[in-house]
Amino acid sequence: MDTRRNPFTPRRGAEPPVLAGRDEALASALTACGRLLQGRSGRPVLLIGDRGMGKTALLRAIAREASMYGFVVSSIDCPKDESERDLAALLAPKIRAAATWLLLSDGFGSAEADEFLSALCRFEATYGVGEGDSFDRFEPDEDPFDVVITGSLEVDLPELFEALGYAFHAAGRGWFIALDDLQLLNAEDLAALLAAVHRVGQLELPVMFVATGLPQILRMTGDAKSYAERLFRFCKLGPLDLEAVRRAIVEPLEAFTVSGTTVTEEALELLARETRGYPFFLQMWASAAWKAWCERTAGGGPEAVREANTLTAADFEATRAEALRTLDRDFYAEALDGATAAEMALLEVMAEKTAESGSETCSAADVATLLGKTEGELSRQVTRMTKKGLIYRRVPGVLAFSAPLAGASILWQKTGR
Repeated sequence: MDTRRNPFTPRRGAEPPVLAGRDEALASALTACGRLLQGRSGRPVLLIGDRGMGKTALLRAIAREASMYGFVVSSIDCPKDESERDLAALLAPKIRAAATWLLLSDGFGSAEADEFLSALCRFEATYGVGEGDSFDRFEPDEDPFDVVITGSLEVDLPELFEALGYAFHAAGRGWFIALDDLQLLNAEDLAALLAAVHRVGQLELPVMFVATGLPQILRMTGDAKSYAERLFRFCKLGPLDLEAVRRAIVEPLEAFTVSGTTVTEEALELLARETRGYPFFLQMWASAAWKAWCERTAGGGPEAVREANTLTAADFEATRAEALRTLDRDFYAEALDGATAAEMALLEVMAEKTAESGSETCSAADVATLLGKTEGELSRQVTRMTKKGLIYRRVPGVLAFSAPLAGASILWQKTGR
């Protein structure tokens, strides 16, 4: 079996061969990109959904397309380690790389570009990030521009974004920021970033911002800035329906494997039902089933010849246990990483309650009662766990896992499966 021919991509954040069911979100982001390059308004986009919904894969697909539109793309993954999550330090090297692009493309022939470089040098010096180098455009003590950097990120970042936006406008290009896991930023950095994105949007400068976030980012952005609801186009990513599942499985098979390879409708319905339409789960299980199918048909003989080009429900059923083990190891282990013993106790109670009800949510009051906590004690713990990306409040008084079907995985592990 040549595993290089596997048409599926069972890796978190990897762009699948066919980005099924996400056409509307992709079109919204690219329409905004096109408008910005024409000097018109384009709303930034926030991709929201549980873990495993394909947010990162979609973000990368949008960024790739934006680069073809004429944007210089800067991608930022918010670190899980809070000590490494300083926004100024994350942005400075990306903005300097954008400045380097301007230099190499002769974009520093404008006064706007020089003013941007002045702002960048002062920003780096003030916040102790980056290189502070002016590319020999001027000496630091002979800076001809009166760019004021105050030391307040919420004031300075909009000024820097504005200077950058004008420089790119003068060069006839745009700057695209792709930021993964926006919910990991602290409140102050998030407010500063929203203020900067708002500023360039008001001025209709060619700066496009697309980010991903877990569901709690809706509340976080609203708390950070009252205008967040009007600022963003919020694209909520949910499970794929059967037609999208069909596209995600059938089209890669047709494109990357032996001509005529297909999958039975029974297998597609099983996959859609058991994975609940979660894109990452689809890719992972389809990859395992493809491998099993290759092994089953590799030996030849009449049965293999007759079924050689068809994946069946049996291929998926045969790999169910392997798929669940892989999910536990490669998905849930990371999703639940960092949970303390007390937090795992809460997660186990949530898992038991959701299993009892057959729902994906449970009552916070029920959880508090079972843990012997007051509502206030539970609320504080839930807030801490939300910041870690473990759970979130779907609505007041109702809790949900950030990773879909996490409750089942927790119970499986608890019972020693």
